[in-house]
Amino acid sequence: MYLDLFVLVNAVVDYALLAVTAQVTQARTNRWRLLLATAWGTGYACASALVPAPVLRAVPAVFLASALMLLLAFWPLAPRRLLALACWFYGLACFVAGGALAVLSLAGGTGAGGLFLALALAVVAAAAAGRFFWRAWRRRSLPGPLYVTLGVECEGRSLRLPALVDTGNQLRDPLTGLAVVVVEEAAVAPLLPAGLRRAVAAGDDIAAWARAAAASGWADRLRIVPFASIGRERGFLAGFRPDTLWLEPEAPAVAAGAPAAGPRRLGPAVVAVFPGRFTGDQHYVALLPTALLEDPPGGEQNAARVS
Repeated sequence: MYLDLFVLVNAVVDYALLAVTAQVTQARTNRWRLLLATAWGTGYACASALVPAPVLRAVPAVFLASALMLLLAFWPLAPRRLLALACWFYGLACFVAGGALAVLSLAGGTGAGGLFLALALAVVAAAAAGRFFWRAWRRRSLPGPLYVTLGVECEGRSLRLPALVDTGNQLRDPLTGLAVVVVEEAAVAPLLPAGLRRAVAAGDDIAAWARAAAASGWADRLRIVPFASIGRERGFLAGFRPDTLWLEPEAPAVAAGAPAAGPRRLGPAVVAVFPGRFTGDQHYVALLPTALLEDPPGGEQNAARVS
C-alpha cells in the first residue's frame, strides 16, 4: 500500500472510530480534539510501519498509544470512564475490521475503492450497533423507570418538578453542546416571562421567540433546540439557560442520628419547553437526560455529536 493511502485510511478510520465512540457513549469532546487524537494515532501507525523498531509494534506499546489517543480526545477522564471508553473503542475497532474484511471478501476486490467502501459500510454498521447496545445497557443499568424530583431556579424563582430519567433523551443545545432537559410547557410556565410564554404558546415562530426574549431581557438565556420525533422530521423547541439545576434527595428510611442527604447539584444544562403533555397522567412533567447525571457540575461541555 502506498504511504499516502496508508495515511488516509488510518486517519479516516481513527477519526470515525473516535467519533462513533463519542456518539454511542455520549462522551464530551469536539471536532478539534478528535482531529488531534486522530493525528496522534495516524502518526504512531506510520512510525510503526516505517521505523524498524519492534517495540513500537509490541502489544503494550500499541495499548499505551491508543490510551493516549483516547485521553487526547476525551480528557478529563476518571480511570473507570477511560476503561469503559477503551472497551467501546476496541470493540468498535474489531467490529469495523471484521466487517471490512467480510465486505471485501464478498465483493471479491481489494483495490482502494473497494477498501474505502468496505470501511464506510463497516463504520456505519458499527455506529448503529454501538448505539443500540449502549442504549440497551443504559436501560438495564437503571433501576427500572427512574423517577426523581428536579429543582430548577431562574432569576430568584424556583420549581420542583417530577421528572423521568430518560435514556432516549439525547438532545443537545447546538450552540453550547449542553444537555437538554425537556419540560412540559404548563409545568415550567411560572419561570418564563409573560411575553415569552405567550410567544411559545403561539407556535413554532423562532423570530417571535427571539423578539419576546429580547423584550423580556432574556436574549442571552434563550436557546433554540432542534429535535426530531415520530411524525415530525424536523422541529424546534424554545429553551433557556436556568441559573441552577439540582436533584432533590430521596427520602429512604435512615438510621437514627444519620445525617440527611442534601440536594445534588447538576451541571449546566438547557431547559426546553415542550408544548403539550408527555402522558395522560402526572407521574412526570420533565425528561432528564442520563448525560446530565454523568456530567460534572460547573463548566460548559462540548457536544459529543460531531458534524
